[in-house]
Amino acid sequence: MEKKRSLSGKTVLKIIGAVVSALFFGLYVYAGISRVESMQEEVHVMQRGDMKIWLAGCLSSSLVFALCVNAALNDLNLWMWRKKITFPLILLAFVPFLAMLFLDAYLDLGIAGIVSVIIAFAIPCAMAWIPPLLNRQIARGLEKEGLSGKNLMRRIEWIRFYPLKKLLVCGLWGFGALLLVLAAVRMAAGTIVMDGEMIFFLLLTAVLTAVFFPRVKKYAKKPYHCAPVLNEILTKKQIEELLEGERFERIVFEDADMERYVDIYRSRSWMVIGGRLISKKLAFKAGGGCYNAPAQKVPLKAFCYPEFEAVWQELTGISTPLALKNRMEQVGQRFQALFPECASERERMYAFLSHDAEQIKQDYAAFFAPQSGKRKKKKEKNA
Repeated sequence: MEKKRSLSGKTVLKIIGAVVSALFFGLYVYAGISRVESMQEEVHVMQRGDMKIWLAGCLSSSLVFALCVNAALNDLNLWMWRKKITFPLILLAFVPFLAMLFLDAYLDLGIAGIVSVIIAFAIPCAMAWIPPLLNRQIARGLEKEGLSGKNLMRRIEWIRFYPLKKLLVCGLWGFGALLLVLAAVRMAAGTIVMDGEMIFFLLLTAVLTAVFFPRVKKYAKKPYHCAPVLNEILTKKQIEELLEGERFERIVFEDADMERYVDIYRSRSWMVIGGRLISKKLAFKAGGGCYNAPAQKVPLKAFCYPEFEAVWQELTGISTPLALKNRMEQVGQRFQALFPECASERERMYAFLSHDAEQIKQDYAAFFAPQSGKRKKKKEKNA
């Protein structure tokens, strides 16, 4: 049964608090517009930095107003009325304050102040929303026909902006090295003062540049970061050759959230999940993770949707996860036994991915299948 709406003393006090806070908000706004000198001084507001008194008053009064209104609506049980509101009620605490930010910027700098506030809010929003949109648009290009293996790999590499990340990493390291070179030149010319702070800064820059050089070099030399494990074994040309003739299509999901936020593309022998290229021939599921046949774990984002189980099934070709606890060395040894005519792991991997691997995967599934409790007990007794 629906609760009766009663106007108790506490509810009345909350309504009065909302009215009083609204009046204070109006007074602070009037003080800001009329430029009262005592209200133009800056005070330190916790987690907000320095702020003008009238602006800080607008913030606190808007927060009190939102809390009082929310508590009064809870007491009056006005849920049906609240559901008709377009924006959440909590926005009452921030929309008036944001309006006052625009007002303060306009009073100080005019139109330029409003533009600066808009830019300050637009930059974080753009950084949060634009990359996912670009990722989706780049991934949609995988469905084009007639793309070569090289073009496919370039598109997959750009889904997670790996070329841009590589440029940024190398640029940061190069900037540190350039600072050291310029400092050495100016020291030789005698145009730089070497005090304690400068010596500490140069030593710290030199240490960081030397420590991160091997990592930056390794990161820059990797052929394709979108192909984990394979980029450490195969060459760039070999990976491109393996994708020749492949045509990707997007997997359509019935779940609205998966269809909106999850982009997974599949071809005859590959899948692109979260911007990472995974081979169907190598992948198998064990312990909640995705592994490649050389016993190396592939970093994949875990999806908790039921429909993702069908994706796992298609990717691995095995219905049940394999029992690999304390047996990862055996996985690598069995893989090394494949194609004995190949002299190196690179040749073996390329030959494996160039041939049909269905029978080999089934042998893996049979050898590493989870054992029943009875079999384990018998083995323990025999031991």
